[in-house]
Amino acid sequence: QWKEVNYHARIAPTPQDLRVMLNAVRAAGADIFHASARYFWIPEWEGSDWGIAGWTKSMTDAPVIAVGSVGLDTDVMDNFFGKEANSTGEAGLRELLRRFNNQEFDFISVGRGQIGDPHWVRKLRDGRFSEIRMFTKKDLLGDFELEGVVSEAHAGDH
Repeated sequence: QWKEVNYHARIAPTPQDLRVMLNAVRAAGADIFHASARYFWIPEWEGSDWGIAGWTKSMTDAPVIAVGSVGLDTDVMDNFFGKEANSTGEAGLRELLRRFNNQEFDFISVGRGQIGDPHWVRKLRDGRFSEIRMFTKKDLLGDFELEGVVSEAHAGDH
């Protein structure tokens, strides 16, 4: 629902457009929807608390997967361009649980959290939030730097 180069871009600019798209894709044979957002908890349209996953779930009989900065305060593109992610802490995970209990989605997809800490699910289950290791861009890029980006570790060298 968002683009890396334009956070305001929308595949479906209105709920009605989303319904048309979902109906067409479902009729074509899709049996699950993976609703991607920068932040799963941000309301998609005014007048509703639902994110894109909640809207998708309300418009289809197919299962819905939510994704978007689960447990983190920074989106993936900001991570790649030098901003380190911080934990949303217990409050962020409680928001995830609230939305799940409200049946806004059936599954949650966790990417960077699992990359940063392969025991993320276990620690979350056990309530050991402070032990979760945060994802860093180095987890994916190693020492590689994106062109035009100075890493925080080498910022003083330039």
